[in-house]
Amino acid sequence: MTSSRALTTALLATILTAGVASAEPSPKERAAKLDAEALVLATEKQDMRGALDHYEQALLLETTPQRICNVGMAHYQLDALPAAYLFLGQCLSHAGRLPAARVATLSDAYAYVDRKLQAGAFTKVTFTANTSQVRVVIPKLGRGAAFVLPRTLWLPFGEQSYEASADGYETHQGSVTVAKAEEKAQSVVIDLAKIAVPSLPTKDHTSEPTTPLATTPATTAPRHEKSSKLPAWITLSSGAALVIAGGVFHLRAAGVRSDLEGLPSGESRRALIEDLKRERLIMGGLYGAGALVLGVGTFLMLSDDDSEGQETPKLGLQLGAANIGIYGSF
Repeated sequence: MTSSRALTTALLATILTAGVASAEPSPKERAAKLDAEALVLATEKQDMRGALDHYEQALLLETTPQRICNVGMAHYQLDALPAAYLFLGQCLSHAGRLPAARVATLSDAYAYVDRKLQAGAFTKVTFTANTSQVRVVIPKLGRGAAFVLPRTLWLPFGEQSYEASADGYETHQGSVTVAKAEEKAQSVVIDLAKIAVPSLPTKDHTSEPTTPLATTPATTAPRHEKSSKLPAWITLSSGAALVIAGGVFHLRAAGVRSDLEGLPSGESRRALIEDLKRERLIMGGLYGAGALVLGVGTFLMLSDDDSEGQETPKLGLQLGAANIGIYGSF
């Protein structure tokens, strides 16, 4: 047990020192964690503003229809009507990918928000542009409040800033003064300017004398191949990263095994045994892949690299051998 804990401590120190990127959670994993935390804030702690903050962060990490709906419903619960109208409208545009019962709830919320907006100090504003695929962001509607033109949405009375962008066009920052409209929506037309590309200078062919091809002697300049071990270093680094990543799962497996000690038989023990098998399987795969990649990198490092000048390409291989060992117990 002591040796297992010592191995775990040493392995953890190696991982922290190396700072392997593969041990960091991916944006998708971070977004899923934020979703779970937001759900707890909304349902258990009744903190809808905190839940909205988490939902917005998750949406910026990975945009999905479900996250757009979550942000829209959070705005709805907070009575942030213009933002709720924007996000719920975008959410319902993906209705085919949502459960039918959820679509019915979202549709009722969207209709309620629309009625409240019509009765309040808000006006419908239609945004259009002089080109297609223009993306507009309105910061006042919250993080992630972006949409592609054309789009009609509700905005509160007063000055509202926005930012518009499109591929091949300069980013445009502007504002619109939203006023009460009697019948039709207020209109905003965004005129984007194309990105200026400087033209290449033309060459004056009369300024330089030309040499006839017949008078130019044909020479063969020696080619020099620069010695480079970059591919080998990259391969070795990748192999080391895989081995250390395997160490992460080694550490996790050791933790699961420690949890199993003294645990009576039952559903919990069987679940931990399945976790241990999975951690071992992933660990073995990473160790094996890392050893293989390290072997390839060692072969590349030991291969002959001709650095001398030569008239014609020359290939040379010198086989080398290296022993790579991975030790540990858990």
